[in-house]
Amino acid sequence: MVFGALPYAIADKTPNLTNWDSRHAILLAPGISFFIYGILTKLKAYFTSIVFIKILLSILFISCIIFNFSVGRELLYKNHKQQALQILLNNEVIRNNHTFLFNDQSIPNNILISGTIDSFYIFSSMFHKIYGDESRLMISDSTQYEKIKQNALTYSHLRTTGWIEEPITHTVTLSMHHKYGPVDEFKLLIYSLFNKTKYRNLLMDIYFIEVSLIS
Repeated sequence: MVFGALPYAIADKTPNLTNWDSRHAILLAPGISFFIYGILTKLKAYFTSIVFIKILLSILFISCIIFNFSVGRELLYKNHKQQALQILLNNEVIRNNHTFLFNDQSIPNNILISGTIDSFYIFSSMFHKIYGDESRLMISDSTQYEKIKQNALTYSHLRTTGWIEEPITHTVTLSMHHKYGPVDEFKLLIYSLFNKTKYRNLLMDIYFIEVSLIS
């Protein structure tokens, strides 16, 4: 398990199940399986009761279900957020500018759902879907938000034509009108499957953005 993760950790690509680096997590499965098998083998040598092993396996199985349910909820929440952003980012200010700094203030107060959208390629895909080109860039590293806002007047990024340096002109802040709760979560799931109009309206009732100039 450690050897499977080490090369990616060295390259700052630590496996993350809910982000772009999740593709690296697939290499951890064999290592984790051998690790669990080894632990159970050692325990079996000390505990001859099969009941104990069954209880341990049951706990492990239930833990995996809870973990996968939690990851699924977070991915579903991020999908709702991305759908809302595709609607909200279609406005005149975004259309007429190119480089933005993303400030996500829409993190729900829920221990099972956390995180923000920190991947520029997600925004690039949104902009391409909305405007039909890739001329816009959203800087979305939440850990560096204050530093970038205070110090970065321009931002260099790689395009197919080479490195491009553009001024960061606006901050895009995503917020919520009210707290995201279980009722919203359930309604969004049902509406997304059966009523796209109500789904869109509910997204707009929950999310809003503010676009401001960076002074």
